[in-house]
Amino acid sequence: MKTPAESEQLLDALLCESGPHEALLERTLQAVRQRREARRRRRHLIGPVLVLVATSLLLWRPWQPRLRVDAGKTAPATPGSGLIVRTAPTPAALLASTIPGTASVIDSAPTIAVLRTPPMTAPIPLVDDSELFGFLAGRPAAIIRPRYGLAELLLLDPAERVGASGEQ
Repeated sequence: MKTPAESEQLLDALLCESGPHEALLERTLQAVRQRREARRRRRHLIGPVLVLVATSLLLWRPWQPRLRVDAGKTAPATPGSGLIVRTAPTPAALLASTIPGTASVIDSAPTIAVLRTPPMTAPIPLVDDSELFGFLAGRPAAIIRPRYGLAELLLLDPAERVGASGEQ
């Protein structure tokens, strides 16, 4: 137990005007002010940045003009006015070919059957606790009902009972 002098020292330390809690409060307020200022700066920068991006997307043109070819206005090709392309035949080793009949097809189901379930004519019967215990035919069981949950049936196995000494 503390002596009255220690209790008074602790109370004085908690209630004094300056101390570690005063510095902690000051640092917390400074951090809150910095976050508020950063949010304000971001808010003021989003508008001009969006305007700049939208303007640049509207005014952006590729440096090279697009080539537009109209079918009726093409000039006839003259010798020496084009690009010469030299080609060579592809070697036979680079060609891929298929041989018909080498792959086998496996049919897993020759026909398709559509199954239909009949509509329910009677509602699903509800079983109360006494009927449920009647189905168990004397087996040890318990129904557990949590406060806000569904009821749970617990089947107790007498072979798993633990005696007072902790043996099975």
